[in-house]
Amino acid sequence: MIRPTALFVQPLHLDYPVWRWNLERFKDYFESIWISLSNHHVPNRDLSNFIRSKLPFANFVEVVRTRDDWRDDAVNNLLDKLGDGVSHICFMEQDFLIKDKTFFDKVFKKDLPFIYYKEGERIHPAFAIVSKKLVDKTSKDFSVQPPGDHFYKFFNE
Repeated sequence: MIRPTALFVQPLHLDYPVWRWNLERFKDYFESIWISLSNHHVPNRDLSNFIRSKLPFANFVEVVRTRDDWRDDAVNNLLDKLGDGVSHICFMEQDFLIKDKTFFDKVFKKDLPFIYYKEGERIHPAFAIVSKKLVDKTSKDFSVQPPGDHFYKFFNE
């Protein structure tokens, strides 16, 4: 059974209570949990201290903007913080809801290089597990790429 490192991009101005609850419930399935705090410049709405207090087991990264796309910046800031011992990375969005408590037992059972959620004909960025070796072979471009959305170029690579 694999134990991937989970990566999340968390806007400072939003809270996802069900996501926080699921992280607490399922945290032991992950080697570690990393959350980038992405500033979308919503005035008077910084929930970062609240989020940190509710998820004391997670590692938090402040996003340094160096790229044109906010999510590309946030994901790369997270990847830059990971150590050498990471075997798999689980990219997940807060609204990817896990209803079945055996979900991770089933999904993490086999050591596969790429597991993903497909919506229609596209690989959706809401959930994907990618071996670190595969991630390192890409350009690590997670920006919006027409005709797709975030992660389009990454998934195609």
